[in-house]
Amino acid sequence: MGVLSSFANDLPLIGAVLVATIIFFSIAVLFIAIPPQLRDALRDEIERMKSVISSSSLGELVIAIFINNARANTMLAIPILNIIVYPSMLLSTAWALRIDVEMQLTSIGMGGVDLFTALAAALATLFILPHTYIEFLSYSITFVASSKLMIYMFKRNIDKERVKYYLFLVAVSMAILFIAALIEGLEGELLIGVSS
Repeated sequence: MGVLSSFANDLPLIGAVLVATIIFFSIAVLFIAIPPQLRDALRDEIERMKSVISSSSLGELVIAIFINNARANTMLAIPILNIIVYPSMLLSTAWALRIDVEMQLTSIGMGGVDLFTALAAALATLFILPHTYIEFLSYSITFVASSKLMIYMFKRNIDKERVKYYLFLVAVSMAILFIAALIEGLEGELLIGVSS
């Protein structure tokens, strides 16, 4: 079977992982509390990213977003490690969104606003932006690729065609991730322009 026909056959699995990703991320944002020992580290990372965003040109912003996301995607591409990295990555991103919403509410003097309502609004806004789905699609492709390779490793059934297919999926995923970074950068430019 060729690479493209294998990819077509895997699309339902990739779609299922994408839907599971969206559901897990939404639950994590709304219901999973942030461990106190991680709050400061996440807050520092958010401040660092905001600094990068505010002082970067569009090209620099796109590259920064891509490198940050590609680093996570590369770890996700490692068989066996992927089953630990994926939920951890989604959790830390969800918690970063929670902290960012909390910080914004505090900075505008609305610390008493119902956090759940604010988080639901932030989540809805995030799901309106197209980069979210494209980025999650990229991660889903990589997760499926590394999971399939892991299964082939356990079965001791790895051949040249399966490795080539794995590399194809990871390359497609990285290309999609770059498109997501470009769209996210453009969204950021648009949102900054609207708020000015």
